[in-house]
This record gives sequence, C-alpha cells and structure tokens, in this order.
Amino acid sequence: MKKVFILSILVLFVGSLLALESGPSEVVGFFKVSCTDGSYTPYSLPLTFYDATHTVTTALNDIVGGQLTGGTNPSNSDVILDKNSGQSAWYRSSTSVWVGALATTGFTKTHAYYVSILSGNGDQDVYLAGTVEKEILDFGSMQVGFYNPIGFKEAGDKAVTDLGLIAAGFTGGTNPSNSDILLNANTGQTAWYRSATSAWVGALATSGITAGHAYYVYVHPTHTAFNWIYNPGTDGSDAISKISTPPVPPVSKKAVNPVVKKEIETNKKVKYKKGD
Repeated sequence: MKKVFILSILVLFVGSLLALESGPSEVVGFFKVSCTDGSYTPYSLPLTFYDATHTVTTALNDIVGGQLTGGTNPSNSDVILDKNSGQSAWYRSSTSVWVGALATTGFTKTHAYYVSILSGNGDQDVYLAGTVEKEILDFGSMQVGFYNPIGFKEAGDKAVTDLGLIAAGFTGGTNPSNSDILLNANTGQTAWYRSATSAWVGALATSGITAGHAYYVYVHPTHTAFNWIYNPGTDGSDAISKISTPPVPPVSKKAVNPVVKKEIETNKKVKYKKGD
C-alpha cells in the first residue's frame, strides 16, 4: 500500500534571545519530517543550520540529535541515508551520538536524504531548525541513464519553469518516454519537457517544487549529461514561501518564546550568499 509522507515547513520571525531593541534580525525556521514506522521517508534540507555557538554546522548530532530511536548497532537503530553518496548513519543509544560514514561527513545541502524507521519503533516526527538563506546550488553532473538525486535548499515553493533546467541542458522530447524527467521522491509526481511547444508537462509541472522534498533528475539514455547550477536570484521569479510568520511584538531584554500563529503566504526577503 502506498504510504503518504508528510513534510511541513514552518518559518517564523524572532528576535535574538537577548532581544535587541531594534527588533528581529533573522528569519529563523524549522521543518518537520513526519516518518512512518517501517518505511523510508525522503527529504532535503531547505535551511542553514547552526550549533550551540552559532557556527554553521552540517553535523547530524547538531541538526538531528536524539530525536530518532537508536540501538546498539545499525540493524536495531533508525537510520539516515544519503542517496547521493550511499553513506548512512545510525544512532548509538549508549553514547547518544550518530555513528557511520554520514555522521563523519555530515549533511550536504544539495543532496537527497531518507529516514529509515526500524519496524516497531513507531512513527517519528523529526524537527530540524535553522535559518532561511538562499544560495547558488551546484548540483554537479546529471548522468545519462540514471535517476540523479538532488535536494533543494529552498524554504519556499517554486515553479519548475524557474529552475534553469532547460538552460543547463535538460533535454525534452515528444512524450515522457523520450524526454528527461524531473521526479518528486515524496509524492511520485513527475514533469517532462515538450520540445515542440517549449512547455513543461505533468503533475509536477502543475504543483511545482515543494520545500523540503527530495527529487531526482532522470537523463534519457539517448541524451547528454549536463551540469546544473541553480541560482535562486536569477532563475525565474522568487519562490513564494509557504511559511508561518507570527507577528513579533516589541520585546524587552528578556529571553522570548515565540508562538507560531496562523499559516499565511509571504514573500519575505532572505539573505543570499554565494554557494560553496
């Protein structure tokens, strides 16, 4: 039976914990990955993450921590898998640390990931918190005859037409069987490019890219590999963020606890920085 995976993005404005008099200074957010018992849940990382010293981090111990169920070895623990590299990590309960090749290398912003919940451990909600910062993303080479996994560092939804894929070398056709394909790993939706009309076609062409979902680019065996660099500042229009933004009242120099209010659409400004 097909399982439906739910991944939601919630982003809110807060002041620093020291509550500067000038008001909020960052866009701070979190997203929830709802994982099903005994299943693999795909996701990507739409935020920038920080450790306790406010230094950018990619470490699983900082970003995921002890939110999943660990064990004594990989066979009796929940596991996180990097679909690009094949690396994985599991959580050692006795020491409360992530172990494995992925735990050593850390997360990569352009990669696609899966959470594997060990059967019997129960459904799990994983909350990952960070800041919204759009970046130029270099996905590298899209190889011929393969489903190339990718993850978008985008906190908002974006149209397929605004990804710069055609300019990068994505090749269309007359139907899905002879066109390159873009696939949403969470929903199973696909999009292909009809060359005759220069138009994207398919359910994914209608719904667009969803923040936090994982994707695959399939390059048809008769086509050519291409390098894809995505620039959120120049490729099409800005993403329309589907995020929750509570109003921020004046604050004093005390610590504050923000409360998420009604979900609304917004098109807030975010920081840009050049990709690695």
